[in-house]
Amino acid sequence: MNAKRLLAILLIASTLFTLFACDFTSETSSTGNTSKTSDTSDTVDNSSSVRDDSSAQPSDSSESDNTRVFSGVNVVLSGVSALEKSGFAVDGDFSMTIDVTLKGDADKLDSLLAADISAAVDVSAIAEEGTFECLIDIIVPDIFDVVDKSESLATVKIKKKATEIKPVTGDTYMADGGVIIVGTRGMEPYSGSAKAGALTAEKMNEFKQAVGDGINVYVLAAPLASAFYAPEKYPNSIANHKNCFEGLRDALVGVKYVDALSALSAHVNEDIYARTDHHWNALGAYYAAKQFSNVAGTPFDDISTFTSQTIEGVVGSLYTYSKAKVLKDNPDTFTWYIPTRDHEVVYYSRDKFTNPVTGRTLFSSAAGYTKFIYGDSYITDIKTNVGNGRKLLLFKDSYGNALAPFLVSQFDEVIIADFRYFQLSAKQFIADHGITDVCFSLSAFAVSGKARNHITSVL
Repeated sequence: MNAKRLLAILLIASTLFTLFACDFTSETSSTGNTSKTSDTSDTVDNSSSVRDDSSAQPSDSSESDNTRVFSGVNVVLSGVSALEKSGFAVDGDFSMTIDVTLKGDADKLDSLLAADISAAVDVSAIAEEGTFECLIDIIVPDIFDVVDKSESLATVKIKKKATEIKPVTGDTYMADGGVIIVGTRGMEPYSGSAKAGALTAEKMNEFKQAVGDGINVYVLAAPLASAFYAPEKYPNSIANHKNCFEGLRDALVGVKYVDALSALSAHVNEDIYARTDHHWNALGAYYAAKQFSNVAGTPFDDISTFTSQTIEGVVGSLYTYSKAKVLKDNPDTFTWYIPTRDHEVVYYSRDKFTNPVTGRTLFSSAAGYTKFIYGDSYITDIKTNVGNGRKLLLFKDSYGNALAPFLVSQFDEVIIADFRYFQLSAKQFIADHGITDVCFSLSAFAVSGKARNHITSVL
């Protein structure tokens, strides 16, 4: 091979090698630059996105995905056992659900159920009757945060725990005048029946029909002491009260029943009845008036706002009837409660609402049950500063007298008349005086006896 030919071959080989090397380098460089350009472009775009809309950051854009609303979470009551040990109970069936909003890991939120969330109200520290607004506490696993809840407070009604009424043990005998004596307490036996209660309901229904739908009508049946303290020898009085009062309640049409029997049964260990007199004490009337307030939906002043006064050594009607020495030797301490709320009292003749007498209080100077509104001698007109636009006409027998002080906080005006002596037309009286509510306070004997006829005779 000559030199020229060899030189030509070498030149061709060198050219091919150079071309191949350049193509490889260019491809490699181009690929690398593309990758770097792509990285730079992503960073810039993200940075631009952050500047234009901060909510687009990953941590923020997923916020709604990490929040869930759980509907229908049951609110339960805790501390009920402690509440009952204190002598109280929840009034009625408590039922409440709320919506709870939680924040956390989306996957874990998706697996959570409303039943897994605890919503509770602690009632263990409550030690009085009334309606309470209690804080709802939400309990969830630590991995979740409570963001919101549809309700923060729950309304819980608390009542004095009812006591089962059992016959009283102790030395018992029937004294003169048909008075049962057990220990140092006297009482009247009771023979009311469901049929008798239903007959009284018929009278109440007739009264309601006569006054019309625009007037609220109530009946408050006042039990005797034997409803709670009857001895083992005479247990029927307890059952007879229950049967008669339930007969009344179940036959009412359009008339609201005030269950004083149940209200008082929660307080049998308190001084709610006199031992030597056939009436209830002021404290018994207070609990009955409170139950009336619950039914009527009126305001009510707690007994702690009243001023109490007492008289020692009072012997009442049961001693007069029986002459039982044990009653004379164990007299009552008579207590009454003076309302501190502003009110004015005018007394009128008990039959026709005439001859006004002013300058008196709700209490006479008597040392016994006739202290309340001077007994059955007058129609009592009480005007108050309640301001709810409601006026009550209370038809009553003697048991209703002790209710008077506790009605002062419930109505703008309270007119108390004994239906045994009232000679005006009740229907016209209601219209003339703008009465909105009428309540019949009937002793147990009135519920089961001929006194029921006065309910309609006043019309």
